Amino acid sequence: MRNKDINMIAKLMPALRMTKQGANLETISLVKGATIELTFHGGETWTVHTGKPLHGLKLIKKIVKALQGQAEIY
Repeated sequence: MRNKDINMIAKLMPALRMTKQGANLETISLVKGATIELTFHGGETWTVHTGKPLHGLKLIKKIVKALQGQAEIY
Protein backbone atom coordinates (compact mmCIF):
# COMPACT_ATOMS: atom_id res chain seq x y z
CA MET A 1 0.00 0.00 0.00
CA ARG A 2 2.84 2.39 0.77
CA ASN A 3 4.23 2.21 -2.80
CA LYS A 4 0.83 3.26 -4.13
CA ASP A 5 0.85 6.25 -1.77
CA ILE A 6 4.35 7.26 -2.86
CA ASN A 7 3.42 7.03 -6.54
CA MET A 8 0.23 9.00 -5.91
CA ILE A 9 2.14 11.77 -4.12
CA ALA A 10 4.70 11.91 -6.94
CA LYS A 11 1.87 12.48 -9.42
CA LEU A 12 0.31 15.10 -7.12
CA MET A 13 3.50 17.18 -6.61
CA PRO A 14 3.20 19.29 -9.80
CA ALA A 15 -0.34 20.30 -8.84
CA LEU A 16 0.70 21.15 -5.27
CA ARG A 17 3.59 23.28 -6.54
CA MET A 18 1.18 25.30 -8.67
CA THR A 19 -0.58 26.55 -5.52
CA LYS A 20 0.62 29.56 -3.57
CA GLN A 21 1.19 27.48 -0.43
CA GLY A 22 3.03 24.69 -2.24
CA ALA A 23 5.13 26.80 -4.59
CA ASN A 24 8.33 26.18 -2.60
CA LEU A 25 7.54 22.55 -1.78
CA GLU A 26 10.53 20.32 -2.48
CA THR A 27 9.59 16.91 -1.05
CA ILE A 28 6.90 15.05 0.84
CA SER A 29 8.07 12.18 3.01
CA LEU A 30 5.99 9.52 4.72
CA VAL A 31 7.90 8.83 7.92
CA LYS A 32 7.56 5.66 9.98
CA GLY A 33 4.24 5.59 11.78
CA ALA A 34 1.79 8.38 11.28
CA THR A 35 4.00 11.30 10.30
CA ILE A 36 4.26 13.37 7.13
CA GLU A 37 7.23 15.66 6.51
CA LEU A 38 6.97 18.52 4.04
CA THR A 39 10.34 19.99 3.03
CA PHE A 40 10.57 23.32 1.26
CA HIS A 41 13.33 24.90 -0.83
CA GLY A 42 15.65 26.64 1.60
CA GLY A 43 15.55 23.77 4.10
CA GLU A 44 12.39 24.54 6.09
CA THR A 45 10.64 21.33 7.20
CA TRP A 46 7.10 20.96 8.49
CA THR A 47 6.13 17.81 10.37
CA VAL A 48 2.49 16.75 10.59
CA HIS A 49 1.41 13.95 12.94
CA THR A 50 -1.76 12.24 11.73
CA GLY A 51 -2.64 10.06 14.72
CA LYS A 52 -2.75 6.94 12.54
CA PRO A 53 -1.24 6.00 9.17
CA LEU A 54 -3.26 7.51 6.32
CA HIS A 55 -3.57 6.24 2.76
CA GLY A 56 -5.14 7.39 -0.49
CA LEU A 57 -7.52 10.35 -0.44
CA LYS A 58 -7.24 10.81 3.34
CA LEU A 59 -3.48 11.22 2.96
CA ILE A 60 -3.90 13.78 0.16
CA LYS A 61 -6.48 15.68 2.22
CA LYS A 62 -4.09 15.88 5.20
CA ILE A 63 -1.22 17.13 3.01
CA VAL A 64 -3.42 19.82 1.44
CA LYS A 65 -4.73 20.89 4.86
CA ALA A 66 -1.15 21.18 6.12
CA LEU A 67 -0.19 23.39 3.17
CA GLN A 68 -3.26 25.55 3.81
CA GLY A 69 -2.32 25.94 7.48
CA GLN A 70 -5.30 23.92 8.69
CA ALA A 71 -3.24 21.15 10.32
CA GLU A 72 -0.98 21.38 13.35
CA ILE A 73 2.62 21.75 12.20
CA TYR A 74 5.61 20.78 14.34
